[in-house]
Amino acid sequence: MNLQKNILVAPLDWGLGHASRCIPVIRELIEQGANVVLASDGDSLLLLKKEFPELNSIELPGYKPVYPRFSSMWWMMLVQLPKFRKAIKRENELLEKIISDYHIHAVISDNRYGLSTDRVPCIFITHQLQIMMPPGFQKAGKLFNETNHRLIRNFDECWVPDFENEPNLSGDLSHFNHELEHVKFIGPLSRMKKNDRSEKKWKLLIILSGPEPQRSILEKKLISQLGDYEEGKCLFIRGSNKKEIQIKNSLVQMMNIANSEEIQQAMNESEIVVCRAGYSSIMDLVFANKKALLIPTPGQTEQKYLASFLAENKMFYSVEQNQLNLKTDIENAMTFNPAGFTMNENLLKKNIEEFLYKL
Repeated sequence: MNLQKNILVAPLDWGLGHASRCIPVIRELIEQGANVVLASDGDSLLLLKKEFPELNSIELPGYKPVYPRFSSMWWMMLVQLPKFRKAIKRENELLEKIISDYHIHAVISDNRYGLSTDRVPCIFITHQLQIMMPPGFQKAGKLFNETNHRLIRNFDECWVPDFENEPNLSGDLSHFNHELEHVKFIGPLSRMKKNDRSEKKWKLLIILSGPEPQRSILEKKLISQLGDYEEGKCLFIRGSNKKEIQIKNSLVQMMNIANSEEIQQAMNESEIVVCRAGYSSIMDLVFANKKALLIPTPGQTEQKYLASFLAENKMFYSVEQNQLNLKTDIENAMTFNPAGFTMNENLLKKNIEEFLYKL
């Protein structure tokens, strides 16, 4: 195996989840002797540059979605489809130049549909082989999923960060009868590690993430309910550098942004986590073996499905944002437990080995 292959790793810029789950992929590539080049946009690129300051990085313009405050999420996405198509075409054009400039031997794209080419092998990472549609959009679902599969077929392989058989974390998002023949299940991905020996410093750890304005809406709701929270100390990681909302409760400590090491430590030192139901957050929770209260982002059908699926399997308790009652929901969430889910980190190692060997 040639250990000096140049691999472009490029996650989508919608939130930090795509970038964070690429971290273990990048670590394994480096461990096996590959030279990784990073490409993304905004906070996703900043996160990867903080994690791997020694690596070359490229600013690759993102899709820049606009999220609604009150209107339908799916209607907003439909309206923006022309913009997304243009972004996909643009990143495909930029890829050709990147391959030449950085002598790229292969591409690993996390949900960036435009990063495929016949010049080098291209991998697509996703846990959404099936896109969940909201009520009223079922007729459009077939067209959406056909388009999704057509774009995925432009890649040489599709890697799903989950287990192929039960138990698994993604349910019907990636486990259903489809006609994609190049799918490989590489096991859940996370930058977290389990550490049961840490002294518990926090009763509650809140990690906010995701798009505005819903991040701020949930922040205000949580802070209003934390005003008289007396169950123990709480660390509140806001996921934003916006002006803090003041809270008069000495048991609550606010923090704007946290890196991977700080989040790892906070998880190890906490009894339970409150966060969104994003797939990357769920993988982190399972790796860290943490109980959690999941609050799906309103309008995001994927998060709503995941929260419901995992609640049915008694792994994580969930509640809709507009129905949140923090004290009661935390009590309920403490009765759920992800500890029975067994991880297998060798799957990623094996797939990276096979991938590099074929280059």
